[in-house]
Amino acid sequence: MGAPSGVLVFNFVTLHLGGVTDANSTITLSDAASGEELQQNKRTPALLDYVGFTEESSQAWLRNFRLLQRKNGKCPTATLRPYLNAVRATLQAALCLENFSSQVVERHNKPEVEVRSSKELLLQPVVISRNDKEKVLIEGSINSVRVSIAVKQADEIEKILCHKFMRFMMMRAENFFILRRKPVEGYDISFLITNFHTEQMYKHKLVDFVIHFMEEIDKEISEMKLSVNARARIVAEEFLKNVSDFFSALKAQILILYVFFWNAFKVRLATVI
Repeated sequence: MGAPSGVLVFNFVTLHLGGVTDANSTITLSDAASGEELQQNKRTPALLDYVGFTEESSQAWLRNFRLLQRKNGKCPTATLRPYLNAVRATLQAALCLENFSSQVVERHNKPEVEVRSSKELLLQPVVISRNDKEKVLIEGSINSVRVSIAVKQADEIEKILCHKFMRFMMMRAENFFILRRKPVEGYDISFLITNFHTEQMYKHKLVDFVIHFMEEIDKEISEMKLSVNARARIVAEEFLKNVSDFFSALKAQILILYVFFWNAFKVRLATVI
C-alpha cells in the first residue's frame, strides 16, 4: 500500500479523535486525544486492516503516537499517571456539591470548608501522596472543596523558583476564579471550588484544570531552573573572562615594571662600579 493510504488512516483517526485534519501538517491532534482512546476504539483496527496496515505496523503507529504525545507534553509519564489518576478520581467524587446556607448566620452562604462552623457538613480530608515532597490534600464539604498541592522541590533553587512562581499566580488569583490567595499551611498552592463554580462551569473541566496544572508545574519549574542555570553559566563565563583579562593586563604591567626596575638597577650598578 502506498503513502496515500497512510495519510488517509492518519486523517481519519485525527478526525475521529476530535483533531483538525490538515494535509500540509504531519501532526494535528486535539488535546483530548490519548493513546488509550485510540487503543480501545474497536473501529480503528478494522480500518487499519482495510487500508493495508498489518497488526504489527498498527501497533508501531500506536507506539509512535504515544511517544509524540509524551514529547508534546499531552500525555503524563508512566510514573506520574497513577498519581494523577488517583487525584482525578478523588476530585470527581468530592465535587458533588450543592447550595447550602449557613446554619449559624441567617441568609449567609459561605464555603463550609473554609468557615468550618458545622462539623457535620465536612468530609474526611484525603491526602494523596506520591512521596514526602509531592502530595495533594483534598478537603471536602457539602458546598465547597479545597485542593492544596505540594510541589516537588529538589534543591534550594527549585524552592526559590516555586515560591516566586506561586506568589506571582496568587497575586492574580481573581483571574483564575478558583485560586486562593494564600495556600494551606504546609502546601505551596490551594484551590477553592464552590457550588457556584460547578453551577457556572463544567465539573470535568475544573478537574482537568487542576490535573493540567499538576502536569505542567513541574515542567515549568524545570524549564525556569534550566534557564537560570544557563544564565548563571554565561555570567560566570563573562566574569572569569574579565578576570582573566584583568590578570593578563596586570601581568603585563608587572612585567613592564620588572624590566624598568631591572634596567634602573643595572644602570645604578654600572655607575657604582
